[in-house]
Amino acid sequence: MIGSPIMLIPGRQQSESRSHGEDIRLDTFERTNTKHVAGHLQEIDLGQPSSLDIPPKPPRHPSPMLKNRRHGISQQFELPFFDLVVRLVCHMVPHTRLWISVLFLAIVAFSQFEESASGQNPSNSNTPELPIVEFNAQLLNLVIDRTHCVLDSERDLMIRVLEHAGQIDYVLQRKASQELLEGCRSRMPEFSSRSDTRLFLEEMLRSPERYRGKLVTLHGYVDKVFQKRSEQQITLFQLRLYTEAAETSPVDIFSLRLPDNWPTGISVIDDVSVTGYFFKISEHRDEKTGEATYVPVILARQVDWQPTLAPGKISIDPTLWDGRVKHKSRGVSQTERDLYYCVLKHAGDGNYKQQKAKARSHRLTRIEKYREEATAELDSLKTCMKRFRQKNPGRDAEYLLQVADAKQRYRRKLQRYRQYREKPNLFPAYGDLFFHAESFQAQLVTLRGQLRSIKKFPADKNRYGLTTLYEAWFYTADSQNNPAVVVCTSVPADLMSRAHSQGDRLNEPISMTGYFFKMYGYEAQDANRVAPMFLAQRLEWLPIARQSAPISPRSAFAIFAVLALAAGWFLLRVARIGKRYRVRRAEWDSEPANLNLPTSPRPPDSAEISFEGIEAIEEPDFRSDGPVEAEAHEKPSAEPDV
Repeated sequence: MIGSPIMLIPGRQQSESRSHGEDIRLDTFERTNTKHVAGHLQEIDLGQPSSLDIPPKPPRHPSPMLKNRRHGISQQFELPFFDLVVRLVCHMVPHTRLWISVLFLAIVAFSQFEESASGQNPSNSNTPELPIVEFNAQLLNLVIDRTHCVLDSERDLMIRVLEHAGQIDYVLQRKASQELLEGCRSRMPEFSSRSDTRLFLEEMLRSPERYRGKLVTLHGYVDKVFQKRSEQQITLFQLRLYTEAAETSPVDIFSLRLPDNWPTGISVIDDVSVTGYFFKISEHRDEKTGEATYVPVILARQVDWQPTLAPGKISIDPTLWDGRVKHKSRGVSQTERDLYYCVLKHAGDGNYKQQKAKARSHRLTRIEKYREEATAELDSLKTCMKRFRQKNPGRDAEYLLQVADAKQRYRRKLQRYRQYREKPNLFPAYGDLFFHAESFQAQLVTLRGQLRSIKKFPADKNRYGLTTLYEAWFYTADSQNNPAVVVCTSVPADLMSRAHSQGDRLNEPISMTGYFFKMYGYEAQDANRVAPMFLAQRLEWLPIARQSAPISPRSAFAIFAVLALAAGWFLLRVARIGKRYRVRRAEWDSEPANLNLPTSPRPPDSAEISFEGIEAIEEPDFRSDGPVEAEAHEKPSAEPDV
């Protein structure tokens, strides 16, 4: 009927028998169709008849995304979310080149922004050269070269450079110096035969502006040391360092401190190493000839003394490790390199028997230290327990229990101490070293274990003449699956052959005596770990008697033939002896027995024995238990009838 409201609700009756999920989709569809029909009704003139039959909007399979009301964009366009994504992609395909260009420009702009940000804040960089550039660009331009000494206007700048050097890690300084040296050698391969010190000196004298403020490393000897005090009340040490490249003109070194083991009372100190900043070129006049020469001025944080160890001396000064060796670090750093080869050379030239005796003496010292630590631990526990008793007067039982437990632990440790004293080889040297590495620094240690890996490698260029080294990894009985590494100068040839033949299956007993160098860091399968590193003269191979090799078929046949012949000869011999015995036995049996006994006459008045009056009786049956039978079988009287 025209003029009446039209309500099109298709499928209302059928929806009652459907599931709850289908009802929700149908209700949504009905609301959408109602809005569609209502829009058409506003355009129809309701006052005039019309034959317009408005069909319902064809149903569309509702998308699962419509159930989620959070996806408002799919409800707004009345499209499934997947269809919407497909249309957006199709719309962007004609403009693919444009989008790629925009993305490329965005990446370039972002990278330029990062570079500008890093350039404005150079302090975020970890390279050691950036702090040098910071003061090199602004302050070092005031330095004047080829003057008689450091000018008054340069003293404040020199103090600032020294203070800056004291704030930078010494390992980073050595690393920066090594990088500068490698750059010089790559740029000038024709000077590859020259030493590091000579190359640095020639380059600084040739182009001081290029190397000013750079870190350099020099080696030589010192004959004079002057101590000065600046206006800022800072103590400075001035040294005259003579190198192999300039034996007549020294290098002026200004340093904030000297090594702790710096010798006193010696006119000439050899093996001095300095890493510092090149400051300027100064004029130096020879005291004898009066000739003027130009020498570089180096500002260093510290001076290193690396003495050459005496061949006949077994012990090494542990203070040589101070400031050079860094424990739990990987590889051998530049600061450790010279001491590393120095100790290897000293170990290779030393008397191995004396080294083993020294290692045994150090082990006995550690055993005595074990007893002292046990006694100190007991005293500390007693003090703690006394305090506990004072604070808790009503808990005497607990106090007595703690005292008994502490005494029992002390007795166990004392028993172990006596056992270690009698048999020092039972002392767990690996565990003691692992937890007290500072007590083993530069000390000789003897360890036994199972060799698992060994390799031969060429030594780096050094001033001790070492060319070939061996690195071995082994496990001890008390290491609990923690390895130890030893670097030595010689290895038995048979052991190397066994290592090449067995490969990863290598498991040979060895013994080594070497100097403890540091706790060596390495990367394991699960994490970064450390192992004690030793520098030794040799490895001692302790081979165990192996089982004999399997017998070849030819050898087995020969052995079997020999045994068969021996068994045949033995059986034949036994048969012959048996036959001979049987013949003799038969001869004995056929002959009558003739004992040849003497006959004795019968004595007179001897009566013959008579058996008259003796009657034979039957043997009684003892199996019968009857009383009558027992009486019947009574034994007759042995007396004859009178």
